[in-house]
Amino acid sequence: MAHTALLIERLLQFSLQHSLIGELDAYVARNTLLDLFGLSEPWADGVPEEHLDVPTVLLDALLDDAAARGLYDGEVPALRVNFEARIMGAVMPRTISTACASHPTISAPRRSPKTSNGTIPANTAGWKSPSTSQNRKRIPRPSLWSACSRQPAIPNVCCASRTSAMRAA
Repeated sequence: MAHTALLIERLLQFSLQHSLIGELDAYVARNTLLDLFGLSEPWADGVPEEHLDVPTVLLDALLDDAAARGLYDGEVPALRVNFEARIMGAVMPRTISTACASHPTISAPRRSPKTSNGTIPANTAGWKSPSTSQNRKRIPRPSLWSACSRQPAIPNVCCASRTSAMRAA
């Protein structure tokens, strides 16, 4: 089992070196692979520094180990390919992390807008709440529920009309 945990760490090292995953994705990938192989904890010692062009050596060793442990039937080539796809799926970029890394708003550090004197501008001064801009009266929920239980439902009517209909009753 310790050999499998070392192979997982070496595969993670390969994926980080080739930018398949980011630093934060490595945690998710590690946990996914540990769960896939039924391991309770990752490799605790250091991982030897190596630079592989392809992960074939690591994948073959992981697949042989998985077959020996009975995680898939090693005699069926299609199941070997399926298990290999599950391993490589764990170390591929996640859609959300790829989108976030390339998006300028999400990837840039957040800064609050400031004027030359260091204060935050009041660019929302003219904004009004939708309830006040449409002259809607705010009704506490319990009184609204009791008003609704006394009156028949008014279908397909906006909130302002329903509120005025309830007040008229």
